[in-house]
Amino acid sequence: MIKSNIREYFTEKALNHVTKNNKNEIKLIEIGCMFREKEGKSTLILTNVIKNHISKGKLYSIELTKNHISACIKILNNYSKEHIKYVEFINDYGINGLRKLINENTNKIDFISLDGGAQPEVCLEEFEVAVKLIKSDGIIIVDDIQGLSPSKSYPYSRPMGKGTFIYPFLLLEEYINNKNDIIALNWNKNEPKPNSKNIKLLPKINILANKNLFFKVVGDRHKILIVGNKSVIEMIEKEKKEYFTRFRSVMDSLKILFKSLFKTVK
Repeated sequence: MIKSNIREYFTEKALNHVTKNNKNEIKLIEIGCMFREKEGKSTLILTNVIKNHISKGKLYSIELTKNHISACIKILNNYSKEHIKYVEFINDYGINGLRKLINENTNKIDFISLDGGAQPEVCLEEFEVAVKLIKSDGIIIVDDIQGLSPSKSYPYSRPMGKGTFIYPFLLLEEYINNKNDIIALNWNKNEPKPNSKNIKLLPKINILANKNLFFKVVGDRHKILIVGNKSVIEMIEKEKKEYFTRFRSVMDSLKILFKSLFKTVK
């Protein structure tokens, strides 16, 4: 069955990818643990992967709100008492939690999910640390690369989602590092040559350059950013087509059903 939650769907696909040929202990990080099942089961999905993988691994779950941690533990225990032994909760701000892990885990983390606070600049800073933690064949997923509507937790409109600063920086880094090639591919010699003063003012951006990592945005109204090596991006491209083909098929079936029901009622 196709999942309507795009983040959960691609999280599972990403985890399958990083564990496929990995017979060693796996290490995962999430910023923001699950605390309401209806809003997502991230912690359960991550611990389940460790449990089903050779039962060797650890999830570092970084969460500021103690009540959320308590709720998460309760949900995990409702499924299986075994899940909780794979989790180490870090009760702190996301950026502080990541910094606590940096010394012992540089280039050692298989998967990182960034889904914490609502400040886009904080999320950018978290991402900068996450890139240092992730393995060369690991995967980072960032939630909300789009504006967010008001909710019960955040009653104000947020035109900038958590991950909205990360994507532009990655685009600019790719452009600056490959500027001559990009201009050559897109420039008609009869046109003025690109010469933006703002581009010249930009400092050297060095987020992914030394990691041989690439990125892809997936989604329509709800967008997520996925970062990984070339094989990861190829996998995501394939799954992206599969996801939206199947999702459209489900929606078309529902439309036919509703039309049929409407006619029956009339």
